[in-house]
Amino acid sequence: MPTPKPVPLFFAFPDGVFDYVCAECDALCCKGQGFGGNLNREMAFLLKQYPALGSMANTRHRDYIDISSPAGKCYFLQPDNLCQIETEHGRDKKPGVCMIFPFNRFRRIGNTVAVSPHFMCPLRVKIPSRPGEVTGTHATIEATIRESEMLDPKYVEWYMRGSKASPDHTKAILTRETRFRDDCAAALGRASFTELLATHSEDPVALNKFIKRTARLMNWRPSPENGRDYIDDVLIATASSFRMDMLDATPERMIRFLGLAERVLRPLFALSTEPPKPQAICTVVQSSQALLRLLSRGDDTVNVRQKAKSAAFGHPDLVFASLLTLRDISSIGVLKALENGFKRLPTASDRAVLANHVAAQVTD
Repeated sequence: MPTPKPVPLFFAFPDGVFDYVCAECDALCCKGQGFGGNLNREMAFLLKQYPALGSMANTRHRDYIDISSPAGKCYFLQPDNLCQIETEHGRDKKPGVCMIFPFNRFRRIGNTVAVSPHFMCPLRVKIPSRPGEVTGTHATIEATIRESEMLDPKYVEWYMRGSKASPDHTKAILTRETRFRDDCAAALGRASFTELLATHSEDPVALNKFIKRTARLMNWRPSPENGRDYIDDVLIATASSFRMDMLDATPERMIRFLGLAERVLRPLFALSTEPPKPQAICTVVQSSQALLRLLSRGDDTVNVRQKAKSAAFGHPDLVFASLLTLRDISSIGVLKALENGFKRLPTASDRAVLANHVAAQVTD
């Protein structure tokens, strides 16, 4: 039988820009997240070596099995934050998902697997990027992923969410996202995030107006004008990864999403007395994702779920605003419906509460 072609990879972040050191980590990845891998590679050995693990198996698909682990720390996490399996039995016996972490957020784009970092890990951003010198080197990550056998077609089909695009559309998506990622790599240490987004916007003037309009609508505080800074580089380094969750959106809506993310971030971290870490910045974007996806639609109309839930806000103005917004959003568009609903909600907190509730009730 001919050897099957290896699954192609797309790295949704610049080469050599991320780095991590396990021994210096707070080991969040090893606290309650579980682990798993291939019964034909490492998991058969581990289940034989440590029979008690069998009672914590929770899912299996063909040769792939997952094991639950305690919230406090993994069974195998040592006091020095290193893995007991690796120190006692060698790296090749580590569970596959542990082996490739933190570069284990996968999404299929046709037959290609897009790889993004997991921001549970306190990754560092290196400027200038250092391919070949840091753990975030594409070639190093690819070798580890292929060694883990996580790209076995059976596993890819079961575990990795994918797009339903046609082959021609898939090729266009990969071409577009490669260009955006490479432009991000070129912008690191040089351009501001706003400048980068403007170069990829269909209409930079309209984009700026949209962001200002949405910020006024949400009653977000003005962004401090401090010039180009570290936040620019973190956003530039991570922007391609955030786009992987929006491949169904138009390119301009992706740019709107990223522009709004920066608009939310800057006033928040201006409250801090020290520069935010990449992990903190990315956590804010991820926790705001549903809201930003909704707002990025602008005046587009959206459909409300057939069984939209009315929230028990415990406040009549919020209840009324919710009913009004959900009634109108499918006919007059997102921002206009929110504008009507917000008329009795002057505070940024109530507007955020309502908009997040509405985001959970619409089909995206």
